[in-house]
Amino acid sequence: MRIRRSVLALSAVAGLLLSLNAAGVARAQGASLDDVVLATVNGQNITRGHLVARLMDYRGEEALDKLINRTLVTQAAARHKMTIADGEVATKLQELQNRFRSEADYREFLTRNRMTEQRFRDEIYFTLLIQRVAVKEFPILDDDLQLYDARMIEQPD
Repeated sequence: MRIRRSVLALSAVAGLLLSLNAAGVARAQGASLDDVVLATVNGQNITRGHLVARLMDYRGEEALDKLINRTLVTQAAARHKMTIADGEVATKLQELQNRFRSEADYREFLTRNRMTEQRFRDEIYFTLLIQRVAVKEFPILDDDLQLYDARMIEQPD
């Protein structure tokens, strides 16, 4: 089983390297990147254009919105010279991991959400960055807190 996974991983890396090389050749020849063949299945080519179209159909709009939002947050953070230290991310990650009953539950959460730990760290990083930018650009004023307190008093439930 371990050998099979290694062979599959090597095949995937080789395929990626071949497609990157093909992309370089296509650019050198003036061809469109969308025409680069990523795979051939029983003689039928699957091009980069096919893959992009398929991904856009299923998650394109959501992915584009997320990319736009991350770009805006990153730009705002740069304007304010804000960063999030690796230690802050690690502390928040540990805090979140502690909410799970076990390491197995945490790993199951990652698997269920199709997320690697690195991707989860990236999500934590951007969440912390968004919070920091929001507080800087839209600070909560005392008047806002008093209004919140008044609403809490009126709505006991």
